[in-house]
Amino acid sequence: MRPSEHDAVREARDALVVIGSVTPPVVILAALFGLATGQVGGFLRWIAGTLLMASILLICLASALLVADRVARRWWDVRPHALRTLQLIPGSLGVALLLVAGYPTTEPVIIGLTVVALALGAAVAVGAALDM
Repeated sequence: MRPSEHDAVREARDALVVIGSVTPPVVILAALFGLATGQVGGFLRWIAGTLLMASILLICLASALLVADRVARRWWDVRPHALRTLQLIPGSLGVALLLVAGYPTTEPVIIGLTVVALALGAAVAVGAALDM
């Protein structure tokens, strides 16, 4: 029997889907506005950078919740607490905007979050391959 996702994992995944599906058209609009005003770099940094960081944050959250859900259910019979998608989206966008605003200083945090997202994504992929 294949384990099912808990509500916390589902909500984080849904927030990631919303941010991920909104990102490409918004980046295109930002590029067009940037071309129209002659400030492509500024528009892309603030809009595309914020959406990309929000996606990375939600990847970290969704992957960590999935790993925690599987491990905790297997060994301790507990579940992570769910947050609503409407709480996760503004929260991730707010944190991402702060990371982009402080970019030269926050570069190590951004790199660290990207490495964590990749590591957790790999752990989830290995777990799925081993049917855990």
